[in-house]
Amino acid sequence: MGLHDRIELSFMLTGHTRCLVDGCFGLLKQKFRRSDCYTMGQLVAVVNESASCNKAQLIPGSGLEWRAWDTFLAQHFKPVKGIRKVQHMVFDAAKPGIVSVKASLEDTYSDVEVLTTSKDALVAAGMPPVLQAPGLSEQRQQYLYNQIRPHVPDQFQDELCPKPAVHVSASAATSASPVEE
Repeated sequence: MGLHDRIELSFMLTGHTRCLVDGCFGLLKQKFRRSDCYTMGQLVAVVNESASCNKAQLIPGSGLEWRAWDTFLAQHFKPVKGIRKVQHMVFDAAKPGIVSVKASLEDTYSDVEVLTTSKDALVAAGMPPVLQAPGLSEQRQQYLYNQIRPHVPDQFQDELCPKPAVHVSASAATSASPVEE
């Protein structure tokens, strides 16, 4: 597709996957448990105050798109056999449809053909479709408004549990499961 010349992926050894990120996330969890968080702004503050290694990165209106890569890739590629044993992978534009893999640093790379269609068909397919966020169902909005809103401080109720625009019967709203979505 011409987006990259070369991509190299290296995965950590099983059992040796702890790293700085894990420690920073642990500090964030500790801070979050001791904090009241009702808004995105409060969450950003908690992240930034949790440790010097944590910095919140908001992406409002950035044009970030989620795409249906799983179904797109399944149409054009086959899985790599024994992928759980592979620690190093190289994708090279000079070898389209081929991934070079090796199980350990000492091994030599072996090429695996993964493309099931022609390169022309892959290029013609373009990008996978953009996935649209479904939002909350009407029933879920009613549940949040009727059941959760009373437990939220007044100053955050309109942002966190606003009044739904569409009316659902009260019996449907109170019967909605808190883990529905």
